[in-house]
Amino acid sequence: MADGPTQRNDRREQIEDEAAVWFLRLSENPDDPGLNEQIALWRGQSEAHREIWNRTRDAYDVLGKTVPIYETRWAALASVRELRPPKARSSRKLRFFSAAAGAMLAACIALVTLPGLLVRLHADYTTKTAEVRALELEDGSLVHLAPRSAVDVVFDDRERKVHLISGQAFFEVRRDASRPFIVDSDGILTTVLGTKFEVRLETEGVSVAVREGHVRVADMRRNKGGTRDLAAGDMLHLGAAATPTLTATPASDIGDWSEGRLVARHRPVSEIVDRLRSYYGGVILMSDTAFSRLEVSGVYDPKKPIQTLDSLTRLHGATMRQISPWLVLVTPF
Repeated sequence: MADGPTQRNDRREQIEDEAAVWFLRLSENPDDPGLNEQIALWRGQSEAHREIWNRTRDAYDVLGKTVPIYETRWAALASVRELRPPKARSSRKLRFFSAAAGAMLAACIALVTLPGLLVRLHADYTTKTAEVRALELEDGSLVHLAPRSAVDVVFDDRERKVHLISGQAFFEVRRDASRPFIVDSDGILTTVLGTKFEVRLETEGVSVAVREGHVRVADMRRNKGGTRDLAAGDMLHLGAAATPTLTATPASDIGDWSEGRLVARHRPVSEIVDRLRSYYGGVILMSDTAFSRLEVSGVYDPKKPIQTLDSLTRLHGATMRQISPWLVLVTPF
């Protein structure tokens, strides 16, 4: 079966990340014959590998020519450090990392801030990177907004409706039998009278999880229809697949971020990194698919994303490099 557009895009992004990692390694050891042989084998895997390698090489060539013009400006902004026991670095290596950090700066800022600016035009309440915000609505219900999240609130005499525009939110709903409380998250309607639950917009789909009480979830996308009732400890994921995925999770873990912690129980590293991204004001890139899929358990501090990520990589044999204040790279070496 041929890959769909999403799988092809994910694969291309992975190849782009791998190309960047190979260039970082090549900058450290440009004359290493073994390394050059590895890169040649990697390039030969497909036409996409060759095309992305050539495009990345051209970009770095241009970058190298640009460094002397802006080096003094970038030096004040980009700290080049590696969260490992320090090793001696050549001046060429430092110039390379400084150049990479400077070139990435504009892209990172745009990637992180522009979507937020657009969201603010349509939202009543928003949060910034690393900000968790508690809101009391006019009916006495509480909404906890996770970082980089946004909601629009519309109450009338018949219903109480909250549109989750981005990110995730944990709700503590005040019971009112005459006005149901509805959360609309990209066409997924979650209806309650009084309960505690979480709704999260993800890259592919929506997840709804219940800490207390009951909710009813209806999928209104593309006229799919159908409803599902959830009780405490239920987590429902509605993605592109026709069949939703229902899993059990400890109720106390639901909305954990609203209490300043991230709890993982046999979850892939990629999921933890995704949750940390909203607490970091830059870009986190992962080049190792095997490490991304590794399942881990633990309680993590989202308020310290860099320290948490560094501890996670050290514990499981990977390496975290903070190229600049806006760019973190996780590699298997």
